[in-house]
Amino acid sequence: MKTGHAVFLLNLGLILLQASSVGALDMGYVDQSALDAAFQGAQKIDLATSKVPSVITLRDKVKIPPPKTLVLVKTFKKESLPDVLQPAFARPGVMGVTIKGRYVAILQTEFPKEYQDILSHELVHAYISQVSPNPLPFWFQEGSAVPFSTDKGWRFYGKP
Repeated sequence: MKTGHAVFLLNLGLILLQASSVGALDMGYVDQSALDAAFQGAQKIDLATSKVPSVITLRDKVKIPPPKTLVLVKTFKKESLPDVLQPAFARPGVMGVTIKGRYVAILQTEFPKEYQDILSHELVHAYISQVSPNPLPFWFQEGSAVPFSTDKGWRFYGKP
């Protein structure tokens, strides 16, 4: 096992024992029926069989057993976001969110690589949120999702 993965596992173990802060997205009270309606027709992803690279790393290389709950993924246009999702995208630059470890909302983009990177990032949030017995702190969520999803701190998407 690579040293970085071993350190991650050690840190994950410590965090799982002590975690008591917010998860990937703390939206306070979320109307479950509105959330279910917003994700009607969403793509269902089984983290036990997903081929997304970040999920494969967590499942097969880091050896964190996959959660059983399916993740619902749906793409939305910024200008027609359902009311229940608007608070999640209120901060400028937010392109994807994970809610309750099960719902992944991604803003529509014209760049397929950007979509794949956002999906990979959000599935890390879903994965670690579901396997953790307690909510994980925001800093840990982001500190895990960035390296496992892109191996970079940032990306640029554009056209010549």
